[in-house]
Amino acid sequence: MRPCLIAAFWAAFLVSDAAAQSICVDRGVALRQLEQRYGEQPTALGLTASGNVVELLTSETGSWTLITTDHHGKTCVISSGDSWETLEPARGDKS
Repeated sequence: MRPCLIAAFWAAFLVSDAAAQSICVDRGVALRQLEQRYGEQPTALGLTASGNVVELLTSETGSWTLITTDHHGKTCVISSGDSWETLEPARGDKS
């Protein structure tokens, strides 16, 4: 992977969410960089109607990144931030 592409990927964290959507790299590169730089690991995923995988990566410090990966392994940042909290599912009244 060329250094300029990796630099472009990390520039996504310094620009708006809309601009970040156009920054894409190989999935392996994205996961390694998010782990090394932010300590983020995949914690949730889902499949879109178009067949792409959407993943949420979070860290113990509360940082998070939402990525999408197509069937070719191209991963794009959708959004990122901090103060992530995992909530317990709401429990309905069973009385």
